[in-house]
Amino acid sequence: MDKKKNLIAFAYDRHANLWRVLFTHRRGWKRPKQSYIHRKLEQIVIRLRYTIGVAVDRRYDRRHGVDTCGMISAGNVPTDSTSHSSGNEYKPSPVKALRVMFSHVLGDLQDYTFLDYGCGKGRALLVAAELPFRRVIGIEYSGPLAEIAKANLSTFKNGVLRCEEIEVLHLDAMSFDPRSDPTVYLFFSPFRNPVLQSVLDRITAAYYRSPHAIVILYSEDVGTTPIPADQLNSTGFLYKVDVPSLPFDIGAPHPCEYEMWASPEALAQKTVENSELRHN
Repeated sequence: MDKKKNLIAFAYDRHANLWRVLFTHRRGWKRPKQSYIHRKLEQIVIRLRYTIGVAVDRRYDRRHGVDTCGMISAGNVPTDSTSHSSGNEYKPSPVKALRVMFSHVLGDLQDYTFLDYGCGKGRALLVAAELPFRRVIGIEYSGPLAEIAKANLSTFKNGVLRCEEIEVLHLDAMSFDPRSDPTVYLFFSPFRNPVLQSVLDRITAAYYRSPHAIVILYSEDVGTTPIPADQLNSTGFLYKVDVPSLPFDIGAPHPCEYEMWASPEALAQKTVENSELRHN
């Protein structure tokens, strides 16, 4: 019964209209106590920005003939995984933010495999596949979302997917063992502990088996969940790289922020001038 209920909620969220988005959206930034009027005005601005962002974001799907939009609350993501309680809500990665993040990757993209943990409907996979990555891989614990991601690869139009080797794997992130190959990992608010720590432990083990270039792009909505810098630093081999802030994007329902972390092998390929290394 619960599974059927989740699937119904999943379908409803996918096809929610913009009026519903405007009048039911509740997620916002954390702020100190304010007057009632100020709080209400802030809520209206946040909801309006979110609604406009959703409307603009949908242009990507219409242009390319895919289904990547919508937001599904964590409790309604359809999955049989035992890690369900550690998963976050589904929402697509903003296209502009992805392209900016990819533009700052250290070294030649042709040398890297791109791997997205919690790929959802595959938005980040499609944007990555427009670039010359050697391989593109998505890990997704929700069967229905993984199937949508696979379908999007076949229906994509009005663009060129330069990467020919693209794969969507329906499995739990904690059961995936990364290869010891140069890899760009994307974490776009994918999951909470203990899943995150388990995934980082597996990436660390793959690195120490055979040290190689690793770049981690970790992104969260501004003012919500902090980026886990302490956990990334505790791997012992990742270093934080200074990168420019993401530009304003009207097509991002929520403003995003990100950090880039890299292994010494990736840092050796760094060509961006005046960038500074910090090992926090």
